Amino acid sequence: MSRIVFYTRPVLKYIGENRMKVCFTFLGPLKYRGRLFKQIKTLKNNGFEVMLIHGQTEKEAPDYSIYDFPIIPVKVVQESFKMLTFLSQLRFGQIAAKLIETNQADIVVSVALQSALSGALSKSRNPGRFFIFDNNELSIEMISSKFKRKVWSQIHNYILKKADVVMHAEKRRLEYFSKTYRTEAKQFLLENLPFFKNHVPERGLRKSIRCVYVGGFMPGRFIEEILIGFSELNEKSVFLDMIGFYSPPNYEIKIRKLIANIDTSHIKFLPPVSHSKMYNTLSSYDIGLAFYSNTNLNNYYCAPNKIYDYIQMGIPVITNDYPGLIDVIQKNRLGVCVSSVDTMNFKNAIHTINSDNLYANIDEKIKRRYSWENQEREYLKLFYRSQKINSVGGGLRWSPKTGQCAKLWVTP
Repeated sequence: MSRIVFYTRPVLKYIGENRMKVCFTFLGPLKYRGRLFKQIKTLKNNGFEVMLIHGQTEKEAPDYSIYDFPIIPVKVVQESFKMLTFLSQLRFGQIAAKLIETNQADIVVSVALQSALSGALSKSRNPGRFFIFDNNELSIEMISSKFKRKVWSQIHNYILKKADVVMHAEKRRLEYFSKTYRTEAKQFLLENLPFFKNHVPERGLRKSIRCVYVGGFMPGRFIEEILIGFSELNEKSVFLDMIGFYSPPNYEIKIRKLIANIDTSHIKFLPPVSHSKMYNTLSSYDIGLAFYSNTNLNNYYCAPNKIYDYIQMGIPVITNDYPGLIDVIQKNRLGVCVSSVDTMNFKNAIHTINSDNLYANIDEKIKRRYSWENQEREYLKLFYRSQKINSVGGGLRWSPKTGQCAKLWVTP
């Protein structure tokens, strides 16, 4: 006979020594992957055993000792010769799939398209393994080359056939994806939200205004327009700090030429900061900037981390007038959405933020709505529902009817 005991909390630490093992796979620079780190932290805090297989593209090996979870590095070639890069990415998928099998992971979470082949291959080897594809961007829609898109589409379709869950960072991306792609996988919304920040500096109605841009200095982010716009503001009390890195590196040459011909007396360039230091960095700023060129659907339905980081720190935002950004920023009056990135729009937006005191709208209710904790419970349910957890004398199952974890004891 069987006896079922329900646990009233849907948060499992562990029973005995038998914990579910979750393996993340990710290919690319690791330092600024806040979305990945938040998922790992949540799972570790709730009793899961977590590891990461990292496709290392950095020229210098990262300092893995700063992370509190095991990491297996796999060197991946990232060269100007695109075919070599592509083959190296495929090789990473194969190696990572073998490592997943060797480490006997119960659940695989593959972050982004370039690493998701590993999860799909591991699912093929072990159909009982639960595979989550963290499709935080519309990757296929971002590819401009017809040939490259055709090749990656084949891989993308294979991944979707194997995935149990596909996660998205923005609701319109999810809706578009569900209508466009055939898959039996559960579609799940996991927004790029930061952890709730309780204490932040008071802001509003300051004599001098410090604006900040955080992110990559790259084509498609309106870097040149931002610099020109602020150089022509003619506002002695407005300052701008540009915090980030150049990508590709040769883009710096173009920006340096521009800087030589404009007034940058109120503009400073600062090195990038890691996600763990982001809040301390933002504490001294008054307005945050975030812009994306409307060159593809992924950008049009953008859901940037920095928007929500600004909100958590009580900083109003100046950004594009795209649907998702309007929903968050304009409708809640947390900043200003502009139709073009230029001097006049900057001038008007800064005036609106200060004259209407939009700082006051970023209250605790708003910050909790746009916090990681607000979606953490639903995120954890994905893992509890994935499979039963074996333990001595029985196992643990998620009950959809009660919304609880149930321990199943088998007795003679």
